[in-house]
This record gives sequence, structure tokens and C-alpha cells, in this order.
Amino acid sequence: MAQKQEYSVRYIASRLSEIVDEGDIPLHIEEIYELRQWLMVDHFDRQKVNQHLQQYAAGNKEMLFEQGIV
Repeated sequence: MAQKQEYSVRYIASRLSEIVDEGDIPLHIEEIYELRQWLMVDHFDRQKVNQHLQQYAAGNKEMLFEQGIV
């Protein structure tokens, strides 16, 4: 919970702005991906979850444990 507060939308926007102003995006690509993950932390893709559940019900139990629903 503390990390989520540390990575507020305001902080992420500010940090991304700093990276763009520096002009060397490839140098910070890992940090950009991490910031993206924090932006998506509250995103829930109901349609994708339902697709996974349908595949699981149809017998594809390996799909249940795949990452990437978010």
C-alpha cells in the first residue's frame, strides 16, 4: 500500500516529464515500463477475465494460471 501511494499518478506524470525533458528515453526504458505497471495497477479487464474463465470451463486449465489479465 505504501508503494502504491509513492507511485501516485502525479508522481508518475512528473517523472515521465523529467525523462522526456532529459531526451534520452532509451536510457530510462526499464523505469518507464515500471511506471506503466504502476499506472495500470487499478485497471481490471473484465472481458479478458471472462475469456480466461470460458477457456478454463472448456477444459483449458493452463490458461487459468497465465499472467496478463491486466
